[in-house]
Amino acid sequence: MTDYVTIANLAAGLIGEDDQLRSPDDDTHMGRTFKAAWAAVRQAAIRDHTWNFAMTRTGLAAEDLSDVPYPWGYSYPLPSGCLRLVEVLNCGARDYQLEGRSILTNATGPVYIRYLRDVPETANWDATFVDAFAALMAFTTGNRIAGSAYDKDAGWKIYKAKLSEAKRVDARENPPVEFEPTSWELARFGGDGVYDGPPYPIPLGYPTA
Repeated sequence: MTDYVTIANLAAGLIGEDDQLRSPDDDTHMGRTFKAAWAAVRQAAIRDHTWNFAMTRTGLAAEDLSDVPYPWGYSYPLPSGCLRLVEVLNCGARDYQLEGRSILTNATGPVYIRYLRDVPETANWDATFVDAFAALMAFTTGNRIAGSAYDKDAGWKIYKAKLSEAKRVDARENPPVEFEPTSWELARFGGDGVYDGPPYPIPLGYPTA
């Protein structure tokens, strides 16, 4: 389990600081800077990747609106803790539009979604997210803490490298995603509502008749 102080000190090391925090309420320039940026950096880092630890799903009920934006028939508000909509499970990609904090669609509810939620508790963070978050915290606060001694370009490269590694690890933990066929594909390869065509993507030369 990794706590606030340990993660903050990882960021301090990436900035090049020898000083270490001793508590979350450390009343030093570095401590106050980390504390002020913590929530915003955490949410930005979660939004940057479909982290397994932050992924969840739910069903949404339609809003009671007298006027839903044209040409849609229903509006479904995102959960309050949603940082990023990942997938609408029972609508095709062309069958909805995200506007503001609402999903607009003609589908009757409930609408089921997968989304990234905020996870403030560090004990629930994935180890690769800890590394990526510390790198993004260093990038965000490095110049404020260390001035021109902090190399922001190098810091950004470190963050992108940490993020890339995390994506590889998360991908290995998940099975391949099988996408539902579109209505065009159903019509093209059968049209009876049951798709019996090739796996995605369709290879060149695949027999279609």
